[in-house]
Amino acid sequence: MASRIGFDLLLDDDDPRTAVRKPVPEATLRLVPLLRRTRAAGLFVLLVAVVLWFPLQGDFGVPQDSLIWCFVLLGAVAAIWFLASRPGEGSRIVPACLVTAGCAVMAGFLVNLWWTTFSRSSFSMGMLLAQAMAALGLGAMTTADLTLRGIRHSLDSIPGDFDDPARIHPLSPGKQDSDPPWPGPAGNGRRTGRIVLTLAPTVVLALLVAAFHFVAPAIPVSHTTVPAPDGDPPARPTSIGTGVAWSRDIPGLLEVAAGAAGPVILTKEGIAALDPGDGSTLWSYRRPGARYTRIAQSYGDNGPVNSYLITSPNRRHVALAIAGPQDKEKDSYSSENNNHLVIVLDTLTGRITGEHPSTGLRIQLTDSVILTGNTGHSLIDGRRLWSIEGSGRVTSQYDCRAYCGPAGHKSLVLRRDGRNLTLIPDTNPTATTVATNITLDRYSIGENPLVIANGWTVRHTEALPEDEGDLEFTPVSGWHAQAVTLDSLAGLEDEQPVDLGRTAGLNSVASRATGTLALRPADDENSFNKIERAGGPWVGAVFDPATRTVTPASEYAGPAVAKIGLVAGRDGGAIALQPGDGSAGATIPIAPGSTHRSPDALLRDRSNGYSPVQLYPRSSFPRATTTFVTTPGLTLVILDPTTGLYDRPEEPRSPHRLYGVAGGPR
Repeated sequence: MASRIGFDLLLDDDDPRTAVRKPVPEATLRLVPLLRRTRAAGLFVLLVAVVLWFPLQGDFGVPQDSLIWCFVLLGAVAAIWFLASRPGEGSRIVPACLVTAGCAVMAGFLVNLWWTTFSRSSFSMGMLLAQAMAALGLGAMTTADLTLRGIRHSLDSIPGDFDDPARIHPLSPGKQDSDPPWPGPAGNGRRTGRIVLTLAPTVVLALLVAAFHFVAPAIPVSHTTVPAPDGDPPARPTSIGTGVAWSRDIPGLLEVAAGAAGPVILTKEGIAALDPGDGSTLWSYRRPGARYTRIAQSYGDNGPVNSYLITSPNRRHVALAIAGPQDKEKDSYSSENNNHLVIVLDTLTGRITGEHPSTGLRIQLTDSVILTGNTGHSLIDGRRLWSIEGSGRVTSQYDCRAYCGPAGHKSLVLRRDGRNLTLIPDTNPTATTVATNITLDRYSIGENPLVIANGWTVRHTEALPEDEGDLEFTPVSGWHAQAVTLDSLAGLEDEQPVDLGRTAGLNSVASRATGTLALRPADDENSFNKIERAGGPWVGAVFDPATRTVTPASEYAGPAVAKIGLVAGRDGGAIALQPGDGSAGATIPIAPGSTHRSPDALLRDRSNGYSPVQLYPRSSFPRATTTFVTTPGLTLVILDPTTGLYDRPEEPRSPHRLYGVAGGPR
């Protein structure tokens, strides 16, 4: 005789061969088939949930807290089942209720954790839904099994016998393998129905998990694109206009950057490109709940510039980082976490060209490649190109601060050791070249004193002595320097250097705001602290990468040496933008009542006794009330009317105001 053990016999509730041997209550007979199907359904739900858990882990790992609680639940359920399933234990109602309640609470906790994480980060952690599904399956399977064992005890059945309600693989003595296990067509129909009912919970729950994980996150995302414009885009201005073309209030402004055809702005709601002619929105990408990360490029109090967005040298692409879902308890806008999603957009059309998970914030762009962490991807289609191996790899967030930002047109910065750079082509990360005596912004507040504008940087022609003492109180000494391209330093082109004369280094804030190399004037007598108290000067000359020319500050009409600040006006206050060569600038009135704080209050809260002033890395708080960024087609003046309220969080934050000031093109 051979036994017939399998899926068919798992569900043979009406098989005459397994009829019970003695009379039992009718209610119990009706309950046993349902419980056995519930137990089988719970088992299948649990197994499918475990299978789904692995592909749903995604790119950000598994929350450790949820795993710990799941293991605690599993251990508790196993202990309850072991203690309550022993023969002679009597009623299993209490342990079955404990298991049901525990698994239901755990499933609810995991679903709530998924929703909380999604609403705070915009990322769906599908493994949490799979764990909730597993908790439901475990609860259903264990509760049904304990109840069946209680019924077996009340019926005084022998465990494992064919009349045991709790049996899993019942044996049918006296039958051959060739005997049909189901009596006729009616039995076949019942068999199919029971299989469908048993598998239905698994299918329904799996579909719900997939729907919430893949469909729900896409619903709140709003993304609009535009065709690429015909003709050449406008150039960055080389002079400052006298009139305001448009103004616009922007709530929650985080960053303003120069795109290929105009300004690109980042707010807490998302990123958008503006028309330089009228300030209207060209394209936008909004992702509610996303927490945009401040990339390690510059810190301090310089306003919404050079903090969140990185553009390619040709400004055709822009990259931003969204904090990963495991960092919901951390500062939404800090970079001190390791999990990010780096999104790359085409600044002309708004099309997303790449989404790259990254465990660090080493982010650099050439004209065709983005480096995120240790991996290079194409800016055109997002495909993976290569990976950095060996000593150039970064292993944590704090390894990524050598340089983040636009690199050369064809070269990247692998690492920085003081004033020395290790460079690589964007096509071959193993071909390294070392460039020495690179000029830095010695007075930069942040971790990125290296400045690269349109692929150009500054290099001293001689080795510099090491900085000693407190730089703020030592003379601002100068040395001879040249403007060079990063690609030529990497051996990828033969561009000749441009002599810059004597300089104390780079003004990183003015350089990044204008796309030029703004050079600090040498001062062998005065310290940084004295110059700051005197209100400057902060720029002695400007190198324009577009024209390959260097111009003294006193002769430069462009924004790089311009002064900006609040001045008293006829109706209370105004923003003054004054060119460095003495030519006419722009005076922008601030209408009374148009800002949360009046112009008079803003004037009284100025942290220094001078205004306007050139852009520079400020070392005092509050941060600047006004600043500007040059973009193709205009100079964008930015007013922060809530400056001075950072120690008064009860005060409502007012939107930043943008003023579009047209100027002459390069």
